[in-house]
Amino acid sequence: MKLLKGFAALSAAVLLCGAGMIPAAAADTPKYQKGDVNMDGTVNELDAQLIMEDYTDWILDKDHILTEEQLALADVDGESVTIPHNGNTSYATIIDAMKIMQYSLAVNLGYENVTFANAWEFIAEEENA
Repeated sequence: MKLLKGFAALSAAVLLCGAGMIPAAAADTPKYQKGDVNMDGTVNELDAQLIMEDYTDWILDKDHILTEEQLALADVDGESVTIPHNGNTSYATIIDAMKIMQYSLAVNLGYENVTFANAWEFIAEEENA
């Protein structure tokens, strides 16, 4: 239960973090790890926050705030969502943000061999311990 409260607190912190952490992609920028949306070398809750901000704008028919490269990094599950009223499709969704938060939490708990697909299993294991 303590872990669940920690995950809830992490989720709330992501929503309260400040914006403006989107660096411009340079032509000589090295490849970044999937999930590293802000391209700072670490996959964490700040990356999830950027996805949530972009997804919210997209839902409201605004332009993406993320670059094409950042959108590709944000798509950690390979799934897409299409808005019925306008037919727009996005691959960076709230599910990707959730998977990035789970991944970050599992890594911070010290688990190895964590992926976006299995991170929740590590978190559940921690809660049952």
